[in-house]
Amino acid sequence: MVSVTVWQLKTVVAYWQLVVVKDAKFWLRNSDKNLKTSRNSRLLVFVLPKVNLEALSAIIERRKTQKKRKIMQIFDTHTHLNVEEFAGREEEELELAKEMGVIAHNIVGFDKPTIERALELADQHPEVYLTLGWHPTEAGDYSPEVEAYLLEQLKHPKVVALGEIGLDYHWMTAPKEVQEKVFRRQIQLSKDLDLPFVVHTRDALEDTYAIIKSEGVGPRGGIMHSFSGTLEEAKRFMDLGMMISFSGVVTFKKATDIQEAAKELPLDKILVETDAPYLAPVPKRGRENKTAYTRYVVDFIAELRGMTSEEVAQATYDNARKVFTLD
Repeated sequence: MVSVTVWQLKTVVAYWQLVVVKDAKFWLRNSDKNLKTSRNSRLLVFVLPKVNLEALSAIIERRKTQKKRKIMQIFDTHTHLNVEEFAGREEEELELAKEMGVIAHNIVGFDKPTIERALELADQHPEVYLTLGWHPTEAGDYSPEVEAYLLEQLKHPKVVALGEIGLDYHWMTAPKEVQEKVFRRQIQLSKDLDLPFVVHTRDALEDTYAIIKSEGVGPRGGIMHSFSGTLEEAKRFMDLGMMISFSGVVTFKKATDIQEAAKELPLDKILVETDAPYLAPVPKRGRENKTAYTRYVVDFIAELRGMTSEEVAQATYDNARKVFTLD
């Protein structure tokens, strides 16, 4: 007569079976060589694991991802963690970013409220840097008083660039000639202060190019933020001394021109960003963007270029530190 008794101990990835077999022959298979018992034993007592492969695979994958995140360094070169949408959630956003490998953040202040909040965040967090300027949609408010205020804030030791500045013909909150005047003035300020400048352009790429070409780029260069042109247009700006920064837009299905630029431009001339809370990348498109999602931009560009995410992350991180003179 055969008597089998089984007790089970469940864990996350397996349950362990304590098996007692009486009065039976037990033929050991090759996989059971760890069971030190006689084949003719009248009483067998052993423990066997029955593994939940799905749960085990999930844990292994999570640990592999965590390991990758520990060694990956990503620099979000353009984010707006200083806007009202993130009020009270900044700590949470920075912690999530760190978990995704995003360890440095360039927060952009573009008017008085966002400049003030950006300064506070930079004082509170060592991984936060600053770009301050007067946005083209605010160009109608630019005045000698605004410029004096801006120059004072640009003295902050964590300022790495002036911006975002440029032209916005989509919203047209100020006449073109006013936007152009303010744009030219701030390019000159960036050169006077030995800072790179960060450019916003919307529906105004040709005029933006013409102004940058006529004003000239200083030795510290500049950045085309959230670039949305073609490869040839990117090369034209690059020839002027500009870096090309790619946001979540590069992941959009119809953004084939931008994808070509991200694939073909020299690796030492590109940067990555989120422009959070705007322009969330696939697979988060349509939701609030987060600085953590720079990781998706890195992953997408890596796939385009046939590289690893670690390689693209490190290259763009090094590029950011170089243009911002952090080394």
